[in-house]
Amino acid sequence: MRTLLSVLFICLLLTSCTTSVAQMPPPEKEPETIIAGQDKEPLSIRDIQSAKVEKMHVQHLKKYNGDDNILVLPGIVANRKEQWIRTWAATTELEIGETAEFLLIADNSGKDYESIAAAFCTAGNIHKALEFIGMKKGTPIDPEKMRWWSKGERVIVYFEWDDPKKGRQRIEAQELIKDQRESNPPLPRSWVFAGSRIHKWGHKLGEFYAADVNSPNAIISCYNDIETVIDIARLAPQDAVYDAYVMNGATWPGANRFLEVIIEPEYKDGKKRVVDIELHTFMDKPGSTSVADARYKLLGKDGKQLNAGMELKDMLAVFWKLTQNGHDPYVVFIPGDDVTIAVVAELAGFLQTIDKDDGIRVEPPREGDVFFKGFLPDESLRKREDRISQPWELLLESNEKKEVVARLTHIRQKWTPRITQPELITTDFQLANPKSLRTELDKSDEKIPAIYVFAPPELTYGQMMKWIHPVLHDHPWIYIYLPEKKVEAKKK
Repeated sequence: MRTLLSVLFICLLLTSCTTSVAQMPPPEKEPETIIAGQDKEPLSIRDIQSAKVEKMHVQHLKKYNGDDNILVLPGIVANRKEQWIRTWAATTELEIGETAEFLLIADNSGKDYESIAAAFCTAGNIHKALEFIGMKKGTPIDPEKMRWWSKGERVIVYFEWDDPKKGRQRIEAQELIKDQRESNPPLPRSWVFAGSRIHKWGHKLGEFYAADVNSPNAIISCYNDIETVIDIARLAPQDAVYDAYVMNGATWPGANRFLEVIIEPEYKDGKKRVVDIELHTFMDKPGSTSVADARYKLLGKDGKQLNAGMELKDMLAVFWKLTQNGHDPYVVFIPGDDVTIAVVAELAGFLQTIDKDDGIRVEPPREGDVFFKGFLPDESLRKREDRISQPWELLLESNEKKEVVARLTHIRQKWTPRITQPELITTDFQLANPKSLRTELDKSDEKIPAIYVFAPPELTYGQMMKWIHPVLHDHPWIYIYLPEKKVEAKKK
């Protein structure tokens, strides 16, 4: 089975490619002098382009008046029947190799220095146009809710412009960006319509579309952003990819180039990329701490089982088929109450290996469950003296009657001048039941969100969650440490 799993996993990986470098074309020339009066400043090329788009908007309103299949917004035309959006933009003045955090921003952004282009429309109107042509808003990332993947159907983006020598040019927008990390595959061809989050102005003041109000006013972002309309279709936290994505000089049309931007659904035939799946696990042999005894059930959104067999290879076969057919499996991991936490931890480690751009996308936990990465804690923080700050510690053990007993520990750091390490002062609380854990945490004036749980491997997920569940809402960052594995000394 190990050989089969290895083959399936390797097949999930993309191959990498490289892009060529060519000489940059010249930018469009600034007008020499355009003065309406002696007391007025010359119009910039961006002002002229903006005025051009405004004039086009008036023409579009007249042209498509009464056509229910066409939506006309300032700087935007959308066709519901043919499923396309057209907007107009201008390239910025990025230089070759400069960081490109955004593919497209709104004209009011002020982030031209890190974007490929700026559009003559608002981010919110792009969102409206996408919904008009039949696309549904997805879900943006939200680290506070443990959502690391943008979720939604995808779009293809094209840039068109008139080249003085070559005529009309058209490329897919991602070709304007280069990932300068050697080991990485090219950027995905499609982008996720996640939709910017909605903010509230305040009590009874209504809501606002964050991408319209908050900088950077992103329409298409090259890193995962909670406030972009369209997100990059890969796991790309800003701090991890900053400086990785740069302007590609081989495809650059030149600075201040007037662009027509075309946005179309990736699939126009009703096919959906997003596939919601619940991964349920249970044990074939109760009490086993071996992952070989685990069994799996994959349930679709309609509740139907997707896998014929219950073994790991059967689960992987479903994921493999979905990804090969152009789907993104968004998976909620649901351990059964009978599964030992040793097995849950091992399964979490396996899921992490396939939780990748070309694999599955692990969703936030179901309400009342621990996020799967909680079973993959940072081992460098196991010891108290190695931590910068201190969480709560919860020790769970089984007594002679095989009952779970618990002890809560509060750790206070006492700093002394000229001492580089603080003194650690601990206070223990023996807990009579799960409710008493809630009681002791509520007594504390300190708002400590994280709890480090130390538990034996044979403890079941259900036994552990009886203690964790009452406090999970206020303390979602739960990390489970199993006993350290003893390394046997090699025989001479």
